[in-house]
Amino acid sequence: MMRQSGFIFSYDVAVSAAIVVLALAVLMQAMEVAAYAEQESLMREELENAAITASALMVGSPENTCGLQDTKGNPFDVHIPNCVVLDSLTKGSLGLGGTYGCMVEDGAGTIINVSGCSGPPPGNRDVFVVERIVLAGGANETRAGLAGLDEETLRLMVWRNN
Repeated sequence: MMRQSGFIFSYDVAVSAAIVVLALAVLMQAMEVAAYAEQESLMREELENAAITASALMVGSPENTCGLQDTKGNPFDVHIPNCVVLDSLTKGSLGLGGTYGCMVEDGAGTIINVSGCSGPPPGNRDVFVVERIVLAGGANETRAGLAGLDEETLRLMVWRNN
């Protein structure tokens, strides 16, 4: 009789140990999934912040916006927000470093040449898109020239290069 009790006790311990190991494995898997989801969320948030900052610089930075001049051509030290000089846009003026890729297109889908930005984003990347309605003007505009500009939609796309 002692032998049978001993064997039952041994099987009981082995089954309990297997259940504990299985429970630990499930717990570790759940922790790994949660950590991965947190990392993905942080990367998306960082991409979103970079794109929103780049769009704000596109329409508000003095190096990207139209200057104002008088009718005699004398420039004032004033820049008009949301009046974008498309020829002056660069990846650097948008505040995007080498970590990010970018592309700007107009409302019709025509790609606007932005120095330092590549063409369309690779198909396997998260892309954050910001649309802005702007006036596309020259480096220096008069008040009458500003009144003659039409609104245009610019679409800024930003993605991570890595």
